[in-house]
Amino acid sequence: MLPESNMSSPTSGDISNAYYGSPEYGIVNGIIEDDLPVYDKTYVVYSHWMHNSYDKHLHVRGHQIERQFSAMNGNDFIFGKFMGQINSDLGRTRGCGNVHYPPNATRDYEYNNSNFILSDIQDWKPDGTGEQTLVNNSTWIKNYDINYNFPTSSYKGETERSTIGNDPEGGWLIYWFQSIPGHNNGIQYNGQDLKNFWDTFYDWDYHYANDRDLLN
Repeated sequence: MLPESNMSSPTSGDISNAYYGSPEYGIVNGIIEDDLPVYDKTYVVYSHWMHNSYDKHLHVRGHQIERQFSAMNGNDFIFGKFMGQINSDLGRTRGCGNVHYPPNATRDYEYNNSNFILSDIQDWKPDGTGEQTLVNNSTWIKNYDINYNFPTSSYKGETERSTIGNDPEGGWLIYWFQSIPGHNNGIQYNGQDLKNFWDTFYDWDYHYANDRDLLN
């Protein structure tokens, strides 16, 4: 059995969604044996089980995003504000949630919660001043047509799909990815501009080595 994601990096070391501490993954006296070779640039190996549907693939990628963003800004500072804090009774009124928790979720994997909650996910700002709007599962369950037909297979659970986002988990993950600050996001914190988070993710070696921050 492989970990969901496994990073090899000359700059940061292994920051991934691997199952550390478990003997079957080669942990001997705290040292990862038989792990991935380290090359000049960072790479990540994902264990996408092809019999799973697309939402599970997004789920795995989302956890890797969480791990890498959490390694920026020293102890999860800006990314922690992005995710917000969970209230077990109410969901989160501030912050955009994470892979397991939409804003109105009160427990893991509650993607199909129809209860409305005021959330700033559509106007998130690190200082908590973003405008709040009512959101629930209907906010992220949408039909997104894609011009692609998956190959048909006797063992694969998802075949010939031309629409995504219309299932609770897949819809939430697409919506969550879209809420991550990107290019020219125009968001500031204490007078500093937020970086394009995606740039730090995909140009990992530069940002981790030279400017380990989500603020410009």
